[in-house]
Parts: sequence; structure tokens; C-alpha cells
Amino acid sequence: MEGPACDLYSDLTGNKIEEKDRMVHPELPQASVSIDRLVHFNNDGSKGVIEAKNTGSRTFYTAKRHGSLPFEYFLQVQHGMMVAGAALNLDIKRGVMVVGKSDDPRFIARTIRWHLKQPLDVEINPSFLLYWEVQREDRICEAIMREIPIFWHSLNDKTQIPDRLEDENDPRCGRCQFRITCRSAAYEVSDSSDIPVAD
Repeated sequence: MEGPACDLYSDLTGNKIEEKDRMVHPELPQASVSIDRLVHFNNDGSKGVIEAKNTGSRTFYTAKRHGSLPFEYFLQVQHGMMVAGAALNLDIKRGVMVVGKSDDPRFIARTIRWHLKQPLDVEINPSFLLYWEVQREDRICEAIMREIPIFWHSLNDKTQIPDRLEDENDPRCGRCQFRITCRSAAYEVSDSSDIPVAD
């Protein structure tokens, strides 16, 4: 539902959007990002990134009430601005959070039509879409840059991994950051040519 939400944001604001492939930070290859869209702000010609989320009613109305989403989503926007800006050689200073109400029948109908490449004659109603700008915070971006190598090192450092639980169905495994690697099997990243890509 990211595409329809971003397109609806573009329709409502007049800001043009653009799809981008995965990008890698030129100075830190472990830092990569797949932004949901690049946005071209029509008021000053600058560019930013969009992070789109599609949520149920409870999260949607909480976001509407507070004008924000959980902090991890805010960090995603910061990460996107940092990596995409470096990869595209742009000084990206702002991003956009777009939140669609995924259980709204009109939004679902619009989404289906969008994917089927049919005319979007479903009414453009801002009541099922929220959006707000997020300013880049260099202090947070610098902290992310410092943490990325530490995180990747921790995946290879077996001394960091906690003792394995006897029962692999233990519910604590679901919350453990090492759940992929602790079963003595290395997590292998497939070559991109092995991953099927839809037309």
C-alpha cells in the first residue's frame, strides 16, 4: 500500500514523487536504504524522502491525535535522509511521514485500482491519509552512522550472542535480536541475481 499512499500524498500536495532503487552510502557500504519515494517539494525545489506506513484504525488515530508515529519510524526517516542524501549527492534536510488508514474501504478500493492500473475514480479524501514533514537532525544521523558498524560487527562476534535456549519455540526467541544466527547457522545474504523481481 506504499505506492497508493505516496501517490495520494502527491495528489493532495502537488509535490512530485519519484521511485528510487536501493541506495548505499558512499563512505559506509553497510549503510543502505530503500526509501519509499523521493519527493520533490514544489515550494522551494528541494528534495526529500518519504517514509510511508499503512496502519489500522488504532495506530492511525493515535498518530492523528499526536501528530507523530513511534520513534523507530522517525529514525527510519532520518536514516533515509542520511543515506539517500549521500548516495544522490544531495543535501536532504527534510522528509515526509505518510500514514494511510489501511482498513478504510475507500483506501482499499483505491489501492486495488492502483495495482490493477485502473483509473483512480475513488474520491480523494484526506481523512484516510495523514502526512507531516520531518526535519533532518544531524545529531541523530551521526549517531546512526556510528552504530551501523557496531551492529554489523555484533552479528559476527559470537561472544555477543546469549546462551541458546533449550526450547527453540520459547517466546523469548521472538524478541531476541540474535534469533536468526543463534542456531549455529550463519545468515547468508543471497546474491541479488537469485532474488526474483516482479515486473
